Amino acid sequence: MGLCYALISSCPPANNEAAKNPARIEAALRAITGVTTIRFQGTTTTLRSQNEHEQKPPSEQAKGPKGVWTSRILDGTIYAAAYPDNAMANFVGTVSRWDDYARVAEQAMSIPGVHYVAPVVPDFWEGKADVAIDLCSRGPGLLCTGVHDRSVTEAQKQAIVDRLWDIDGVEKIYFGDHAHRKKVREHYTQHEPEGMVTVSLDEMNESFYVKLTDRQAIKIIGESIKDMPGVHYVWTLGPA
Repeated sequence: MGLCYALISSCPPANNEAAKNPARIEAALRAITGVTTIRFQGTTTTLRSQNEHEQKPPSEQAKGPKGVWTSRILDGTIYAAAYPDNAMANFVGTVSRWDDYARVAEQAMSIPGVHYVAPVVPDFWEGKADVAIDLCSRGPGLLCTGVHDRSVTEAQKQAIVDRLWDIDGVEKIYFGDHAHRKKVREHYTQHEPEGMVTVSLDEMNESFYVKLTDRQAIKIIGESIKDMPGVHYVWTLGPA
């Protein structure tokens, strides 16, 4: 379940303020009959504050959060604080029986600070890929690795694939084109709550997904691929 924050127009100011106290929300969630486990997931691993960015040396700015590699051209700004501190904070929990879910969800939604409740959808890429490489494919104005093309070129895609095959441990390479992105999007959105804003297909980047025989190769891929023309950023799937 996701918590409110200031940029969500459907969250009234009182709920935005309540979301800043996750301990109180957690206590209320634990008090609901049928809730067996509950775990808070903050934003420190997914977003970096502007102050933290400024204090990091350039070599660390280029990497972003653990398990994510970006071009030095981006200089870490993709993770600059564009959101409040509690943006994207959420709770993940379990219920004793699936039949309890609807009642638990309704009660959780009544807790001040809660924005939405939805069942957890299994990761589409679990067991299929270990690394994702997002490409520049969203039009001009988005800084990528030194290019300002409307999208990654076919030649750039081929160069990325060629370099990937040169890295020991690469077993399979999948390409997330428009048709495949639609399939993946439907996998996640089929369980989204009504009225939730979803990124459109036109806003989604094309990506390569890489399956490895040895996850030790993840860092090698990140460092080797991140500065190639056409690459937006590289990120780890599964545990970082």
